[in-house]
Amino acid sequence: MKKRLSPPLLLSLSGLVLFGLAFWRLQLEEKPTQDEKPLARVENTYGSTFVDRKGHREGLRERQLIQRLDLIETRADSEALLTFANGEEIRLLENSVALIDLEAGRPLVILKDGDIWAEKAKDGPGSTLISRNGVRRSLAADFQERAQRQAQTTAAAETPAPKAPAPQMIRGENRTKELIPQPALRLESLTAEYIQDTLRSQRNLFFKCYTQLLQKAPGLSGDAAVAFTIEKTGRVREAEVSTSNLQDPAFKRCLADAMKRVEFKSFAGSPVNALFPIRFE
Repeated sequence: MKKRLSPPLLLSLSGLVLFGLAFWRLQLEEKPTQDEKPLARVENTYGSTFVDRKGHREGLRERQLIQRLDLIETRADSEALLTFANGEEIRLLENSVALIDLEAGRPLVILKDGDIWAEKAKDGPGSTLISRNGVRRSLAADFQERAQRQAQTTAAAETPAPKAPAPQMIRGENRTKELIPQPALRLESLTAEYIQDTLRSQRNLFFKCYTQLLQKAPGLSGDAAVAFTIEKTGRVREAEVSTSNLQDPAFKRCLADAMKRVEFKSFAGSPVNALFPIRFE
């Protein structure tokens, strides 16, 4: 004669089965799809940044994880910083629109409008891809190509225009020397006067940070000094606020980021360390 299971035991077994099914279903629901996996993190440097996800557009307050097919837009006097899992960083400049996608397992930034600036780039199979006007390449290759173009433009601007020869007889050996193309002269270093003049002409970059600060603390004024290093390519690195009586962390970070966007002439000597004091009032 078969033994019948007692009602309490049946209830216990049924409960275990139902719990297992519920847990399995919950795991399936919580597992993110390919489109929902975060590809990067976006942080609002200053100004107004917007994120459009599946047609729902909202302003970015501080930082947010970015998924596949998210659209990021910056307004005038605004910038955003994109940080990827491999450590690469891209600055989305003002009045720019970028679509974040995934291609062969690599993050793809499709620039629809405006421009970007590579803060940190790594060359390799997992490097972030950049698409400009339908042309795709790695972030490192994009940065190198732009740096070379900038250096060529600077060298061409520094090369003096040839003067017309005076109407006189020229000896054969002198004529031969004139026909040989001479290399463009390159600066050995940057003078302190040139550095300060360049920064004064870019004061609006720093006062954008001050405008943001005034929105939080109206009437505030003070001084700050930004220490930085200029590489031979003319690009700024390692910028930081060394002294300031305006202790707002976001303001200091904005000043350092603004300094990194200033471009100087390329030169042949060692990197230049400099300090830029500025009064905000």
